[in-house]
Amino acid sequence: MRKVLIVFVMSCMYLPLFSQQVEKPIGFSNALALSPLERYIVESPDWNELIAHQDDMDRLYGRTIQGRIIAFDITAEEYGVWDILPDGTQVWRLQLHSDYAMSISAYFSKFFVPDGSSLFIYNNDRTYFEGPIGAEENNEHGRYVTNDMWGQNITLEYIQPVNVIGQPQLEIRGIGYFFDYVYPPYELSQESRGSESCQVNINCPEGLDWQFQRDAVVRMRITDGNDIGLCSGAMVNTTARDCRQYVLSALHCAADVSDSDLLYLQFRWNYERPADENNPFGVCGTAGFSSARNRTGAFRLADSNDISNNGGFQGSDFLLLEVEDDIPDSYSPFFAGWDSRNLGSPEGVGIHHPAGDIKKISTYNAQTISTFIGAPGSHWQVRWIETETNHGTTEGGSSGSPLFNDTRLIIGTLSAGLSACFNGGGMGPNQPDWYGKMSYHWSNNPNTSAQKLREWLDPIDLGWDFLYGSYRNGDNNCDPSIGINDLPLSEYSFSIHPNPSAGELSIRFKGDLMNGKVNVYNAMGQMLHQSVFSGPVLEMDLSEFRSGAYYVTVQNASGYSKTERWVKL
Repeated sequence: MRKVLIVFVMSCMYLPLFSQQVEKPIGFSNALALSPLERYIVESPDWNELIAHQDDMDRLYGRTIQGRIIAFDITAEEYGVWDILPDGTQVWRLQLHSDYAMSISAYFSKFFVPDGSSLFIYNNDRTYFEGPIGAEENNEHGRYVTNDMWGQNITLEYIQPVNVIGQPQLEIRGIGYFFDYVYPPYELSQESRGSESCQVNINCPEGLDWQFQRDAVVRMRITDGNDIGLCSGAMVNTTARDCRQYVLSALHCAADVSDSDLLYLQFRWNYERPADENNPFGVCGTAGFSSARNRTGAFRLADSNDISNNGGFQGSDFLLLEVEDDIPDSYSPFFAGWDSRNLGSPEGVGIHHPAGDIKKISTYNAQTISTFIGAPGSHWQVRWIETETNHGTTEGGSSGSPLFNDTRLIIGTLSAGLSACFNGGGMGPNQPDWYGKMSYHWSNNPNTSAQKLREWLDPIDLGWDFLYGSYRNGDNNCDPSIGINDLPLSEYSFSIHPNPSAGELSIRFKGDLMNGKVNVYNAMGQMLHQSVFSGPVLEMDLSEFRSGAYYVTVQNASGYSKTERWVKL
């Protein structure tokens, strides 16, 4: 272990910094000259072989591969440089490099950081970092994987203030070498975001009435041996309403993934761009940076057990996982409702992460069709329509994402499809996609009785065949009757005047909607205001809000709700 004492030049700058967890890498500061950074060079794989393997996995198994693990075994005691600052703070840094990589992540086989210490990752020119990564990521098995950082280099920086007790364990088993579906975090243009140009960002107008369901959908980065792949999934509620951290996806995304590799599965919440609050009439969903809200590790609970030898499936293709570590409330996780009654729907949406991109929404307005994909009556067929923004479809990486019906409940998960932004090869914007039915997940498939989805989503055997979604309403409470029920009210149940306005507005209620409550959310889904009404008109003064787009949700006494967009000038 190499440690270097750094000459302290500006003592007043650093003394108060370490009274709590550090919020920024020390390597970003030019006030203190740290030791020269050590670089660990990892041999890059053959690019042509990567692309060929990616094509094979997509064609044979429907899996979207974006990277490969390059294995080695090093520790922070053997590699990198340690600096000791005059106040006793220890700083360890190491740069990992691999030629031609689009981005790089670090895989830890042993990961432990004492409470109060911090790990950061950042890019080569120190313009972007993620962290602090702290003790909340510690677990018994010690597995952890960082997010990837754009470019051929990733710098790891560990900071341990002098008052922190304990020794870190930082053993790296390899890097994630990413060669596709990688996007600079600062890039705003659709053309550089990876998914095809017709995709519709979730915070465009099409997503206005789906803000709660939006918070249920996650991007999944799956480690399978040496492969790193992409899929989507959705958190789901249970009849126990106990906020179990269940994610529903597709089995073909992770059919052969070992329990050990599931501990490296990375879920990402809120991976989207908000509406531009400073320019509410501009391009939708292009404001700010997308999030880096990740949790690592999953347990396999149940699946359809229907993958055939040729890579197809003989049932409805579902996978139920449980997120290993606690999901912070700041992620605003929504536990989506579901409907297993095999009723189909005349309209609805799909919400997903095509090509691993920021969250998108696709819309349908024709009755779903029961069809034979894998087994008779196992899937819904749906065709997407052109909407106000564009003609959203699905892509690789969308697999496992939910199909919502007209009452905001999940009725299927994406198994296969031919939809695409451009026509060619039998694919196109008007071609169908197929979603494994919730009703088939529920009690069919060639799996054991203990693996039926009914056993997990109705664990207390109430016999319910549909359930509404919910945010957390306190510790282990996801009762939809307490939180915001997302069954919509009539389209004409209320109106907002004036809209836009400088802050003073009137909400006029129609029909028998004469008592309830009004919640106001910002573009990130955070509730900023709540009022109660008991009459035909509610006057509100929101002039203290800054200019931008907000969402006004009216909820009646029965818990039914409807959301409208309001713009503050």
